[in-house]
Amino acid sequence: VLDYGEELFDSGLTGSTINKRFTIISVLFDEAIRWRKFHGRKPNTVRYKVNGARQRLITAQEEAQVLSI
Repeated sequence: VLDYGEELFDSGLTGSTINKRFTIISVLFDEAIRWRKFHGRKPNTVRYKVNGARQRLITAQEEAQVLSI
């Protein structure tokens, strides 16, 4: 799993994208264990540090839509 993460990082993906992929892998292992399709320990997944998380402001139209609910 660590090699896969390094490969993704070297390909130019951001830490956030790599973390999302690791989350998917982790969930797949959880489900395989729950369904008794995988026996053993789930591999440890590292999380990449994410700097400068994206900030987004909502538009006036989005605000009006939410307030109308």
